[in-house]
Amino acid sequence: DLAVRHPSRDVFAEGYLLDDATITWFLAQYLQDPALAHDWRASPLHAPDHRGLPPALIVTAGCDPLADEGHAYAAALRAAGVAVEHRVYPGMLHGFINTAGALDQARDAVARSVDALKVALRG
Repeated sequence: DLAVRHPSRDVFAEGYLLDDATITWFLAQYLQDPALAHDWRASPLHAPDHRGLPPALIVTAGCDPLADEGHAYAAALRAAGVAVEHRVYPGMLHGFINTAGALDQARDAVARSVDALKVALRG
């Protein structure tokens, strides 16, 4: 959600790997026109209708400035009748999934992602 600043962005603004300044920089690179932040193609949470979307696996880290966006998107999909599995990994930082060689939580997130992809590809 590029249009709304969610509370987790302030709670985890510094000291949690991905920081507020870096997010702000990325947003400036991604959207040359800030008005486009409300476009559903940039912020899927702002789509006028989420009905009919395929089942989703949403993985969020407990200590991530973007965590609230994941929670909000999972809630929006559920409200539209979309099957959603939302996994929250408490204590994890943004990008933790890249540490699957070292952390059990990351290995679990990778395994769940692979399983969800297998189911989706079987159709």
